[in-house]
Amino acid sequence: ICLLDYELKELQLAIETSAASEGRFTDAWWRAASEAGFEVVDPLPALASYAREQKQEINAFILSQRDIHPSPLAHRIIGQTLASHILQR
Repeated sequence: ICLLDYELKELQLAIETSAASEGRFTDAWWRAASEAGFEVVDPLPALASYAREQKQEINAFILSQRDIHPSPLAHRIIGQTLASHILQR
């Protein structure tokens, strides 16, 4: 299984527009992983959906402005997304 990464600007756009953006930087990775036989899991829709439903700002999903790694909340949502994908196999 390949878990896609995302850029903060992609997450912000997904939160604001409630739609996945075309031409994401991960598109090439998605194609390459799929062609190599990997199952690809994209956490971006789940993160954006949670943000809209819970009225969360993008800062809830990063550790800090200086460290944009995923926060514990983002890790939980990403983990739930991955677990759901695995259980549906």
